[in-house]
Amino acid sequence: MGMNWPGPVLIGIAALVALLLLISLGLALGMIEILVKPKGAQRRSFEQVRREQQELDGFDFAPYDNAPKEEFLLHGKDADIAGEFIPAQIPPGGAPGRPKCLIRVHGFSQNRLISVRFLGMFQEMGYSAVIYDQRRFGNSTGNICSFGLFERDDLSEVITWVKKRLGEGTFIALHGESMGAMTCLLALETDPRIDCVVADCGASNFYPAAGEMLKNLTRLPKFPILPLANLLMGRYGYRFSQVDPAAAVEKSDKPILFIHGTADQSIPASMSEEMYRRSKNPLSRLEIFEGAEHGYSYVRDPPRYVRAVQDFIRAAERAQG
Repeated sequence: MGMNWPGPVLIGIAALVALLLLISLGLALGMIEILVKPKGAQRRSFEQVRREQQELDGFDFAPYDNAPKEEFLLHGKDADIAGEFIPAQIPPGGAPGRPKCLIRVHGFSQNRLISVRFLGMFQEMGYSAVIYDQRRFGNSTGNICSFGLFERDDLSEVITWVKKRLGEGTFIALHGESMGAMTCLLALETDPRIDCVVADCGASNFYPAAGEMLKNLTRLPKFPILPLANLLMGRYGYRFSQVDPAAAVEKSDKPILFIHGTADQSIPASMSEEMYRRSKNPLSRLEIFEGAEHGYSYVRDPPRYVRAVQDFIRAAERAQG
């Protein structure tokens, strides 16, 4: 007599599918914890960042350490933002002119000390500078990281502080790297006080970038973990797919310098290329650094990087008269 297999087979398949879904759900929740509530290696200390910069290329922190600084703490809606203001150094007999301020925005896992190496190229042009810790990093508070979506409100609080400190007519230049670039670009959609942006290796949309982070941090497949994680993100008030800098760029008329490396395995250079094509301002530029990995375009070719940034900033200043 033959045996009746379909029933047990279907039960077995259903049980396997349920098990895989449970495993995927657990992994998706784990992914959310890594990205939304970073800790440990994903939340570097000031000492770590300083040491890494010194070991990377012997970066000298002495000019920053010896410079006059004002610390500040801003109380936002759901986060306290800690930062520092470094006033412009006007040479003896020099006229101060229109105040200008760089606001430098760091990326995921970092803090404001990673910004120090970028200050000199702006200070040479008479800029004051603000470096600050994005929410949940450094000395800032905040329950979650949103990769620019909520952080753009923090950035607007910093801009308000700068305008009060230096005057409403202050020229505001932003420089952001990775998640910091996304914060800057998203802020273009909500804050008209921004005059220009340097966006280094930012993502055009965080959903595909989150998939790359998942792969790089855990070596796990994107599917079905990433779609599940995106769905579950509703509990935090946003979804990865809502973090859409490209849409903000398309709505903005401000000049943007996009910088990216061809060897970036976290956020592909094609994302900056896409946003450059969608930018409406004729002063917007695209600088591609051959062989540069994620966040390493400056290290790859410092003279070219400084030249590109300063040429762009001067053009943006001239456009305002």
